[in-house]
Amino acid sequence: MRYKLTKLDVYAESITFAKDCFKVAEVLKELRAFALANQLERSAISIPSNIAEGNAVQSTKVYRKHIDIALGSAHELMAQLDLAQEYVDQSIIEDKMNRLEIIIRRLFGLRRYLLSKTTES
Repeated sequence: MRYKLTKLDVYAESITFAKDCFKVAEVLKELRAFALANQLERSAISIPSNIAEGNAVQSTKVYRKHIDIALGSAHELMAQLDLAQEYVDQSIIEDKMNRLEIIIRRLFGLRRYLLSKTTES
């Protein structure tokens, strides 16, 4: 049975996380690190967007592909946060990294669940 999007904790967390990443991006823009700010925003937006898009399809296999894309974006975001350490307070980066690791674990859990549904069919 397909979960409703709003009931997925990982979706809600990734929305809140993306909004928080916009704040980091604003700091980067003030410091004229525009390319990094832009890429950080794009990766942060990609996570909940791919969860939502995958949730909308009827195919479990396609849903899993979107979760894989969200995982890729989450890992890209880790690299961008690593780069942002040069510009942003370390405690802010550590907080974002810890929260991102939780999102990644939940995405892997959702992926495992979807994989079990694919093998049951």
